[in-house]
Amino acid sequence: MIVLYNPHVDDFLATPPHFKLLKRKALKKYGFIIEGILNQSGKIDVLVDGTISVFLSPSLFDFLPYFIRILIARAEFSCWKYVNGLSKKCEIVDVGQGDYSNSTLLMFSYKASTGRLFRKRCASLSVFRAVIVHLSHYFIATQEKSDNLSRIQNVWLAGDSDISSNPYFQHFFPWYEKQFLVLNFAVSARFRMIKKYDDRNDACVATGSFHDLSKEIPKEKYSDFQDFFGQNTYHPIRKYIYENQQDISENIKSYVSPYRNYEDSNRIWRKFRHFIVNQKSYFALDIVELYNEFRFVVVGEEESGFPALGAFEAMVCGAVLIADSRAYIGLGLEDGKHYLSHDGSVENILAVIKKAQKDEIKLKEISKNGVRFIDQNMRSAAAFRSLIKLTEDLTGDV
Repeated sequence: MIVLYNPHVDDFLATPPHFKLLKRKALKKYGFIIEGILNQSGKIDVLVDGTISVFLSPSLFDFLPYFIRILIARAEFSCWKYVNGLSKKCEIVDVGQGDYSNSTLLMFSYKASTGRLFRKRCASLSVFRAVIVHLSHYFIATQEKSDNLSRIQNVWLAGDSDISSNPYFQHFFPWYEKQFLVLNFAVSARFRMIKKYDDRNDACVATGSFHDLSKEIPKEKYSDFQDFFGQNTYHPIRKYIYENQQDISENIKSYVSPYRNYEDSNRIWRKFRHFIVNQKSYFALDIVELYNEFRFVVVGEEESGFPALGAFEAMVCGAVLIADSRAYIGLGLEDGKHYLSHDGSVENILAVIKKAQKDEIKLKEISKNGVRFIDQNMRSAAAFRSLIKLTEDLTGDV
């Protein structure tokens, strides 16, 4: 059995209640997990432990008595169920009553592995056979997350690819000696190949957004990454393409944009800017049509090791992905068969495009292989089967 940990506090699985108020679109990159659990058992088991709040800041919430915190957390969870049409499909588990020695708890590190109340979570986490912690956004407050997660004896770290050889991961998680688990993305069915490869623009489209970490708040949460890499963005390829788009526009058509409007210097606005992202221009695009318009695509991987969902969305639309192969370890993708690799620089991306344009037969084959791979391995049903297989291996379930 899979139990979800405080799923209402972020947008990995569904729409958080505060997103609804802000009219912000939830990405729901792992929404297939909820869909899969419902298809499998008809209900979702959830642990809501009163250690995280959606609406109250930690500076206030953390110091409230437990009985008030749990009331607030459960009220927020009820809002989450209503917003996502799950009011009759969720059950809060009581770890003090049931037997969870053969169950797996799934949590996302983004918010669940930080904060003053983390140690209060450890007792609840210890009752499970395994706690899978997905390291999405682990580049924020990395040292704090590592220190906290090292206290969980039954922890298994997971992510969108195997980052165990990434230098950033190795530096901050030297204590982790178990297998790093790979949880595939699931690509939505709306992403598909609708335009023949021959009829496409012979250039490369670039998509995605990038942060300016020097302007994010609170500054201390972003210092681990900046100090280690000596740069102020998670996605240096995206930033370079954005800043130099006029010089490379003949070969790379840029749809890259800053994650926020960093130009506004108003002091009050800066405090609230954390909740605002530049989504309107991105979601105004017909992204499926865009990926079908070009023969090549570059999305840009995180310097800390993970690929982007957009890379796989573009692949299944038939665009040939140009990618940093170090971010795709453990997925079964092969350089030259499913995608083309670059060395981490835009100069090399341009060289790869120029070379590939000379062999149209090979390009068509890579395009077909990419589409086939995503359809077979990274649609919702296949991604959920992979997750179930992982949990069965960890818990010994039949």
